[in-house]
Amino acid sequence: MRTVPMTVIPTAAFLFALPLAAHHSYAPYDLERTVTLDGVVTKFLWANPHVYIDVQAEDDGNGTLTWTVESLSPVNMRNFGWSASSLAAGDRVTVTVHPARDPERKIAFGQSVLKTDGTLLSMPNLRDRTPRTADPTTVFVAADLSGKWQVRWDLGVVSQFIPPLALSLTDKGAAAVERFDANLDIPGRDCMPFTVPYIMLFAGLVNIELGEDVTVIRAAEVARTVHMKLDTHDGAPFDGQGHSIGRWENGALIVDTTGFTDHRSGNAWGLPSGSQKHLIERFALSADRTRLDYTFTLEDPEYLAAPVTATLMLTHRPDLPFVTMPCDLESARRYLEFIEQ
Repeated sequence: MRTVPMTVIPTAAFLFALPLAAHHSYAPYDLERTVTLDGVVTKFLWANPHVYIDVQAEDDGNGTLTWTVESLSPVNMRNFGWSASSLAAGDRVTVTVHPARDPERKIAFGQSVLKTDGTLLSMPNLRDRTPRTADPTTVFVAADLSGKWQVRWDLGVVSQFIPPLALSLTDKGAAAVERFDANLDIPGRDCMPFTVPYIMLFAGLVNIELGEDVTVIRAAEVARTVHMKLDTHDGAPFDGQGHSIGRWENGALIVDTTGFTDHRSGNAWGLPSGSQKHLIERFALSADRTRLDYTFTLEDPEYLAAPVTATLMLTHRPDLPFVTMPCDLESARRYLEFIEQ
């Protein structure tokens, strides 16, 4: 078995970027440098997985140049006060950005937007590892597992699944990680979602709908169906999120999932998963019913040399809206215009 580092982009920058986006490399941007653009919005693409703002800005030669400013997903942007109506074509703005490392390329990662009416809109920072949503002023007590649960950021757990991977890999798994291209191989370019348990680490908000026949667990843009009256996976079709069977055990929901289709990053960032992947999850209320403890054990002998077990804490948040937005192919692939081939 081998534990291998990934060197697609600098680890420190990637560590902070991935929880927010997990879509592509941010290597083209100079995160140590800041510039200010004064200009007019020509296009505001409010779409999943990335928001883009095209700004026609003045250059040093008294002419204008069109810059494309990238940010993160609408879900992350909403937590910073943004909405689909925050900007419109024709708005005059001052935009603070991290520019491209190559000065000839007019692309940037946004930091903030100042509008002429004085409104200052901050943007998610790639280096920011604070929770995306502030803790509630009211502690909410849950009646059961149903409802909305905010995933609490746990660097110790997350760091196992992002570069450099702290997982024991088979030779096949290590070779796949070494070959991984963070720009070209990431499934998100084709609007293919990540799979469990990976999506649970970065979902932000999880919504659970309990039922006698089926329970539905929604995380990010993925809705998983858990069959509560089945005791076997026999005959079930293979699926990107697998086939899940649920049972109750001492008040905890146990979810057993197999039948995963192959996925290029199905076990971790850059680490594939295959048909042998097997996931056991446990959802249990805390004694005071304000917290949900989520524990999983992941096995995939094709790529993982040893099972992986971890626990996350989720906080009951009925006060937060659970909003989903379908992946937009234009947004998902637009970054391909920026990367150096």
